[in-house]
Amino acid sequence: MNTNTNTDTDTDTDIVKSACYEQALVAILCEIKKKNLDIDSICASARAGVFGGFYSSIGTDYKLKVIDIIDEALISTKEILSIE
Repeated sequence: MNTNTNTDTDTDTDIVKSACYEQALVAILCEIKKKNLDIDSICASARAGVFGGFYSSIGTDYKLKVIDIIDEALISTKEILSIE
């Protein structure tokens, strides 16, 4: 009896999607920084918007994951641009 529910495949797909979303956000943040805008402030506003429901209607668990992606992208962006 095959009980495979494609959980491994689903998990792999979720990991790839998450990495792609983060990389896309890093690219956007790099371009924003090149325009001399404050990426820390922009990310703080985005975090507030996610939690306030302005940008999403997802549950809290997912909102926390979105916040993690924003935070990781901000760190990566700063490393790429060598800014602190």
